[in-house]
Amino acid sequence: MFINGEAVAYINLADTYKYQTVLIPEHWIMYSQKAVIRFEIVELYPGDKFPNVAIGELQFMGNYPGKRN
Repeated sequence: MFINGEAVAYINLADTYKYQTVLIPEHWIMYSQKAVIRFEIVELYPGDKFPNVAIGELQFMGNYPGKRN
């Protein structure tokens, strides 16, 4: 995972259809600026039917500047 162009983490996801969570520490993102978060796929689990990668959904949750509680 890259934040603002800097590599900050290597995330290992399970080979599952289940929901998985990745927590991003607050200090990795400067609240005074917009953060660009990029994920790069570097390894794949071999598939039985398809050679493709499928990402069903990404959700970003948390506090950010201007958020109203």
